[in-house]
Amino acid sequence: MFGEETICASEQFERIVGYLLSLAPRLTARLFQTNESNARQTIRVAGHFLTPKREPNDEVSPTSANVYRISRRNGQNPPPEEYGPSAKIWAGRTTAEVNELRKICGLLLLSGCFSPIVLRAQGQYYVGALGGIATLSSGGQAVFTPASAAASLYSTRNGPAINFFVGLQLSNYVGLQGNYIWNRNDLTLSSTAPAGVLQNFYQQPRSSSQHSVIADLLVYMRDRGSRVRPYLSGGFGPVRLSSSINGETKSQGAVKAPPQKFTSTIPGLRVAVGMDVRLNSDWFFRYSFSETISSNSISAQMQPRPIGLLKNFQNLFGIMRTF
Repeated sequence: MFGEETICASEQFERIVGYLLSLAPRLTARLFQTNESNARQTIRVAGHFLTPKREPNDEVSPTSANVYRISRRNGQNPPPEEYGPSAKIWAGRTTAEVNELRKICGLLLLSGCFSPIVLRAQGQYYVGALGGIATLSSGGQAVFTPASAAASLYSTRNGPAINFFVGLQLSNYVGLQGNYIWNRNDLTLSSTAPAGVLQNFYQQPRSSSQHSVIADLLVYMRDRGSRVRPYLSGGFGPVRLSSSINGETKSQGAVKAPPQKFTSTIPGLRVAVGMDVRLNSDWFFRYSFSETISSNSISAQMQPRPIGLLKNFQNLFGIMRTF
């Protein structure tokens, strides 16, 4: 009983694949922007080179043999129409030929599915520039013991930020974008530790800058024909942070202060929300609020080490142009 059910399911699968193959000329014509006659010729040539030659000892596909046997019993050649297009396609073919035709069918089906995306992506490259304000998160840590207490913290100030980007809109609702982002912020690092009856501390003004290269995936809430298009985005990329002393360091005792200059390159995760507002057919106004999260290279230079990740918030405004 299970054998008969398996054969019926196999036949149904063959009929479905056969129907998809019958659509292959139409899909190929759409993908390569040609007529169906040329598409059929292309498929015949591809099948000639991709389908292996039948050897004398090749095993014939059970399903195709069954269809062929039924058609011969009915005295019809090609097979009867009630078996659908699959009967004409699979009859008398070897198992190897069947497998190769399945691969061709799958490739043609995927090409047909993705061709609208590829065609819509033509002419939808874009470039732009944004500027605004960057804010770094602050951090601190305190350690208490029965005999002592130590604390450290750093505070940040808002600074300028610039974002240059280039992207490709894959469809009405999905896009890819590459970003170069720079921002600069001033910091103040402070730390204190016990040293008997004496004070032991430092306070160090510094400046820091971040250079990031981020690859984003954008998801739009509305199609490209809309005047206002909100979007969400997320991506990864390297973040290079550099910091140097920017003023006089006040210190007392033997607390070890951070070096005069330090640099680190770390991976960052960037998420953003924003919107594009159409100004005319090619120009858009863009607003973006983003957050880039990375390991904290600033707290790594301090003792006790402040807890928490480094978060870079940016409010950006600018323009972009599509091509």
